[in-house]
Amino acid sequence: MFLTTLKTISPLQTLLLAILTIFTITTTASPLPQLHPRALPPTLVPPPSSLPPPPSGLVLKRVLLGLGTQNYTCATSTTASAPKSNGALATLHDLSPLLLPVKPMTAVAALAPLVPPLALARAAESSYTTAASLLGLPSSGTHFFDAAGAPNFVLSGGAEVFRGKLQARTPAVVPAGGSAAPAVDWLILADAGGSRGSLVGGVVYRVWTAGGVVPASCEGLGKEVGVGYAAVYWVYGKPSGDDDDDD
Repeated sequence: MFLTTLKTISPLQTLLLAILTIFTITTTASPLPQLHPRALPPTLVPPPSSLPPPPSGLVLKRVLLGLGTQNYTCATSTTASAPKSNGALATLHDLSPLLLPVKPMTAVAALAPLVPPLALARAAESSYTTAASLLGLPSSGTHFFDAAGAPNFVLSGGAEVFRGKLQARTPAVVPAGGSAAPAVDWLILADAGGSRGSLVGGVVYRVWTAGGVVPASCEGLGKEVGVGYAAVYWVYGKPSGDDDDDD
């Protein structure tokens, strides 16, 4: 069962979506170049929050849009049951085309915080595939929870894997002009073991979240509940020789 807390798109969001669409059409008219992790500007840092800064020695490898569902389970379909968290499932899309200064419209980077609510609103209208396609963001991998309940991020066809555990969390910060709908917390994940490639010992931030909040009760819901969400993930890893490889 699919639920979402975003039902409509405001006029401002519609305008910003149009700007993003125009931008992505101009940047994807020809195939996007292979992007190296080191191509991301070193001045890029996660947005301000109470979360701790990235550990020294790590470098920013990816900035990704996650678009999917926060999942919950219900014992019964009554108010007596409270939904319990059952991980998440999302497709990851590379936000680098909006962040790399390869086009005159570099100011579009300032719109990156608005991508999650825009993408989620579009997904609620049609589908996740349509939302990602409209925004022109290339697919980069998947995010899911394994049997042990650990969040996994599988990138580069499995060559790069991050398996995390919660390190810290903070209430979501709603970006200016974005949806005021409830959103899942911002958080930082530390390496829980089982990571691969340059992401061993890395960290992942989940910020600029939209949607995904647990329903108030299980009344009227099935045993499995998926609540639509979107978020931006900042992925940090080791500055190894992998930086010279194509993704």
